[in-house]
Amino acid sequence: MDFDSSEMQAYFNSLPQETRDFIDRSDVKVSTLGELMEIGEHFKKEDLPSPSAFGTHGPSD
Repeated sequence: MDFDSSEMQAYFNSLPQETRDFIDRSDVKVSTLGELMEIGEHFKKEDLPSPSAFGTHGPSD
């Protein structure tokens, strides 16, 4: 996944490969660094769900 923001790209690149792969496969639309960090922190705490768990709109907590 490529981001316009260098901060977002750097954070995405710092995530574990499994998390990056999940985000790529899930079609989640991430528009802010905060959203990306929420996703990253969520996966640090839990096993990765299947991409269909979020549908096409991303997490809805």
